Amino acid sequence: MAATGTAAAAATGRLLLLLLVGLTAPALALAGYIESSQICCSPWSFLISTFKCLIVDEINALAANAGTGFAVAEPQIAMFCGKLNMHVNIQTGKWEPDPTGTKSCFETKEEVLQYCQEMYPELQITNVMEANQRVSIDNWCRRDKKQCKSRFVTPFKCL
Repeated sequence: MAATGTAAAAATGRLLLLLLVGLTAPALALAGYIESSQICCSPWSFLISTFKCLIVDEINALAANAGTGFAVAEPQIAMFCGKLNMHVNIQTGKWEPDPTGTKSCFETKEEVLQYCQEMYPELQITNVMEANQRVSIDNWCRRDKKQCKSRFVTPFKCL
């Protein structure tokens, strides 16, 4: 659930940034005219430079997700031995079980990387890293049974 909240906050932040850019576009155009008239070092100059950087960063982030639709979460997998592996659906931000119904815990970084590549074939996953904090994952079921519980685990980020 913590990962979902973080993803929602990031998506909300992006939407607010785009709204702010939409509202300030006329001011940015006017400020470009003022800057070209040799009036520099005004409070507007700093603000405009900051907005330009934010806009470029946001466009680059959206372009990176162009082939996958709008991503609301980063690709991650989680393991708990004896239970099915879980992965984040990057469009919904929700944890989902292994689609084959067979994959459980891995012991090497290479196995984790390979699993990330299987779960996210549309992304170019080349590395994995253990996340900084644990998350609670609901409805985590045993491989052979329907007993489902919540578990706290440290997921792996698929990079």
